[in-house]
Amino acid sequence: SLIALKKGYDPIGVAVITIISGAGGGIIRDSVFLNKSPAVITNWRYSAVLLAAIFVVFVARSILKTRPIALLIIAVEALGIGINSVYGTQRSITVGLSIFSAIIVGFMNAVGGRLLRDIVMGRKRKNLVPGRMFGVAAIASVGLYLLLSSYFKLNVQVCAWSAILLAFTIRMVAIKFDIKTKALIDYY
Repeated sequence: SLIALKKGYDPIGVAVITIISGAGGGIIRDSVFLNKSPAVITNWRYSAVLLAAIFVVFVARSILKTRPIALLIIAVEALGIGINSVYGTQRSITVGLSIFSAIIVGFMNAVGGRLLRDIVMGRKRKNLVPGRMFGVAAIASVGLYLLLSSYFKLNVQVCAWSAILLAFTIRMVAIKFDIKTKALIDYY
């Protein structure tokens, strides 16, 4: 929402970008990989969260004339990477997909909304170029969740929160210390 707002989008444009960013990964997960109706359509809670995000941005910028705190936004985004990674992975396993498929679905659930947002806005695809460990945090979260749940057979809640915390930590440390991935050619 804030990116669209800063780019000068009108209220409808901000709302559309918010929906794409917030629900894009889940839409890809459900409709493409799991062949189901997207949860954002079938579960009112998803829509309520998206509408609340739109409302908060409109209120914060229009009425209060304040800017949301940057650290809070970064922390919520970092938390979202882990939550979306774990949720996509869990849904995949629940419907009987292989662990290899769960890796793909969990990863796409985490990065899909951001990727769709960048495509629609004509922005540089930040998930696909060297950057601050967004994709690394997502894949690490998926990997840890699968390792703890499938190999060590730990409690699902312990697995989920461990993986979410790992993604959060990777992203926050990368931002704090300006740690970035490199182009693949730079590793050779």
